[in-house]
Amino acid sequence: TLYFNFSNLTSAEIERATIDVDVMDYDFFSAHDMIGSVSFDAKKIHSMENHEFYRKWVGLIDATNDQDTGYQGYLKISVTVLGPDDEQR
Repeated sequence: TLYFNFSNLTSAEIERATIDVDVMDYDFFSAHDMIGSVSFDAKKIHSMENHEFYRKWVGLIDATNDQDTGYQGYLKISVTVLGPDDEQR
């Protein structure tokens, strides 16, 4: 669950915000490899019921590697975006 409380931002600033989630393969001895990433538009999540994208599967895409095409995996995620005077339910 990712929880963003943007109570200090204006509605216009929230509309321009993007939330990027990168999923990495952690390697102890070598470089960490990108599995994939997903981006969320804060405005869209803020406009959803209860200001949340709740327990949904999203596809991960690795845009940094030309050899990886299509989805590289899936992630079940919840994201909440609160603005000024919003309360989580």
